[in-house]
Amino acid sequence: GFDFGFQGSALAWVQGRGRTVAFGKYLKSREKVRAGYRLSHYLSSHDTPGGLYQLEGDKELFRLAAILQLTTSGIPTIYYGEEVGRAGGDWPANRSDMPWGELGVKPGAGLERDEAMRELYRELLAARAAHKALSRGTMTLVATDGDLLVYQLADEESADAVVVAVNRGAEPASAKFAAPAAWKSEVTDALTGDAVSVTEGSVDLQVPPRGARIIAAKRGS
Repeated sequence: GFDFGFQGSALAWVQGRGRTVAFGKYLKSREKVRAGYRLSHYLSSHDTPGGLYQLEGDKELFRLAAILQLTTSGIPTIYYGEEVGRAGGDWPANRSDMPWGELGVKPGAGLERDEAMRELYRELLAARAAHKALSRGTMTLVATDGDLLVYQLADEESADAVVVAVNRGAEPASAKFAAPAAWKSEVTDALTGDAVSVTEGSVDLQVPPRGARIIAAKRGS
């Protein structure tokens, strides 16, 4: 079934509304679904103003919301065009033409596309495909201090674990945590490909302002 609460909760949190610990507990509570059912959560829909529009066009914050959407339990519903920065205002603007830019497809030919946003979605979907923990892992809250939310997703069946850190604040943030036992190979940031150091079984993670990290061990082919 559709998760009608995710949009409002996620957009509010990235804008600085509400305590991080409460939002973390909300994300954890989403695992409580009847057997055989899955939640489908969205940031935009045909019945609501688009997520980017509700964030007043702030693409940095929308990127954080997209990262949260694609690294939490359930089936993410990506509403057409939000992956290329279509704002989607109040009705009927939430059902406006798909922006095709230079591709020339009508209607919507020539409308501006945000290719950097599209690349973020490609990276998130690739990470989700490579790491089953991102789609079916059990969540453990690691840190909920101030503006920094850190959580681990672990999937026993695939022996996979991922740590996600999202910083909604205007200042850098850091968190130190024990490396999951599932990390048996090189550890990297799935968003950048950069190596991440594990020292004496711990990771000292730095997260830029209004930024995020998705940390995981490399998987086999």
